[in-house]
Amino acid sequence: MHVENLQIANIAAEKHPLQAQTKNIKRFDAMLQFGSSIFPNLSGWIMSRLICRPIRRKLAPNNRAFLATSMPIDLTIQGKKIIGYAWGEGPTVLFVHGWATHSATWHPYVARLVESGYRVVAFDAPAHGQSGGRVLTPLRYMNVINAFIENIEMPYALVGHSYGAMSAVLSLRNQRDYPAKIVLLGSFESVHTIFNSCAKHLNLCEEVQKAVKKYAKNMLGGEMESFSVSQAIKRFSDAQILIVHDCDDAIAPVNDAWTMAQSAPNATLLLTNELGHQLKHPKIVDAVLAFIGK
Repeated sequence: MHVENLQIANIAAEKHPLQAQTKNIKRFDAMLQFGSSIFPNLSGWIMSRLICRPIRRKLAPNNRAFLATSMPIDLTIQGKKIIGYAWGEGPTVLFVHGWATHSATWHPYVARLVESGYRVVAFDAPAHGQSGGRVLTPLRYMNVINAFIENIEMPYALVGHSYGAMSAVLSLRNQRDYPAKIVLLGSFESVHTIFNSCAKHLNLCEEVQKAVKKYAKNMLGGEMESFSVSQAIKRFSDAQILIVHDCDDAIAPVNDAWTMAQSAPNATLLLTNELGHQLKHPKIVDAVLAFIGK
C-alpha cells in the first residue's frame, strides 16, 4: 500500500445525501419504534423503503446539454429503464455515481479522457437522473451494474463515488474478470457502514435499527458486514487501485479508506484535507486521470 497526501484548503459545508428525505423519514420513526417490536419485518421493510427512496432532482439545462452530447445507451434491467451515455472510442472507462446524483457529475472527466483516446461510459442508477424506478437498494445497484457491464463488456478502468463505488466493487466480487484500474472516491467500506451513516444522521432508535438490519439480511442473503469492499478487492490481485478519501469526510469515515487500502495488494491511498465527501476539486480530477493514463 502506498499513501499520499494532497493538501487543498477548500472546505465547504456539506449536506448528508439523505438530507432531502430526512423530514419525511423522521416522521415515521416514532410510529415504527412502536411497531418494530410487534412487526419487526414490516417495520424494517418500511424504513428501508424510506431510506432507499431518493428525492429525484430535475436535471439543470447545462447538465441536459452535456448529456445530449453522448451516444445514448438505453437498457431495460429488472423491468426498469436504465439510461446510459457513451463518449469517444478506445479502452472503456466506466463511471458509477453516488446517491442523489447522476451521470452529469462526471462532466469534468469526459472531454479529457476522450481526447486521450478513451471511451467514457456512464449511466443513471435506478431512481436517479433519467432512469426509471423509485427505490435504489445496494443489491439493486449491484445487479444493475453487473447487467450494464454485460452490455458494454468489462471496462479497462472503473471510477466510482461513495455508494456507487462500493456497489461497483461488490458487483464484481463474484466475476471472473475485473478492470485493470479501479478508482474509489469517498467510498464506503461495506453496506454496514452506509447503514451506520444513515442511522446516525437520522438518529434512528435501536428498535428500528434492529428491524432494518433483519430485513436487510433477508434481502441481501447475508449480514450487512459480509458485503465488504475490503474482502472483495483482495481477489483483484492484478488490478491497480486508487482510493481517494478526505480526512474531513463526515459521511463516509476515513477509517473505511484505510481498511480498504490495507486489503488491496496494489493500492494507492490518496488522502485529502478539507474537501469533504464530494471530492470535486480539479486536482482530484487531475490525480484520477493521471492514474488511469499511467
